[in-house]
Amino acid sequence: MNRGRGTCLLFAGQYRRALEAFNKYNAEHPPDGRGAEWPLKELVAEIVVTELGIDQQERDSGAAQALVREVAEADSAPKEAKQVLSRALDQDALEPLAWFNLGHASSLEGNNAQAASAFRCAAAIAEWDATAWALAFIYSVLGDATPGLVAAVFATGRRLTSGQMVPTTVELIREQDHDETFPKQPLLDALNALDAEIPAERDEGFQIRTLQAGGRVDTIDIPGATERPPSARRASAKVGRNEPCPCGSGKKYKKCHGA
Repeated sequence: MNRGRGTCLLFAGQYRRALEAFNKYNAEHPPDGRGAEWPLKELVAEIVVTELGIDQQERDSGAAQALVREVAEADSAPKEAKQVLSRALDQDALEPLAWFNLGHASSLEGNNAQAASAFRCAAAIAEWDATAWALAFIYSVLGDATPGLVAAVFATGRRLTSGQMVPTTVELIREQDHDETFPKQPLLDALNALDAEIPAERDEGFQIRTLQAGGRVDTIDIPGATERPPSARRASAKVGRNEPCPCGSGKKYKKCHGA
């Protein structure tokens, strides 16, 4: 499966080969439902290859994280921070904290489109990070991303964070109550509209993939729920046929609602 191969190649630092695998898979499979994840990962690979100019890389996460800490400790201005974070990505183009901080620096510069791109990379790499997904959604809307891309961020982020992206997004938006220029209501309206429009997906399990010598990908399927859980019902005690009817009529159950 090209999407599994693409993910393995991506995290193995084989970015151009990952881009080719994602491109082939996404061309053959419309990005609906769970499939929205793969165009987002293709975007990450495309940015690394075309914008960073890195086809493949021996990832050094330790060196990248050290540079990210340097930015945080120095409290650098956005321009200087972006220069250091660019060096961090030269060490590991999939360091999510570098992308996250690039998003923050771009937002401080007022470049919402660039912030959205960086936050989308951070979220697609650190799939569990509800804050990264929330910011990817917010800045995708503010940066005038296409409706399809905004929907993909929403659907994928909600699924991969087990629903935590939505309340996190609401919290981040409401933190801006002091800023009268911040478009709080349009963002909440967009969030609510997608939440109503796109049904939540059930857990279908996940896969563990390992890239072997020669490019072979071994896959282990971990099954999830096979069906949706039954709707919650309030439990009630069983009423005996010779007991008083719970409706309060005074009759025996068998002579009243149990007839």
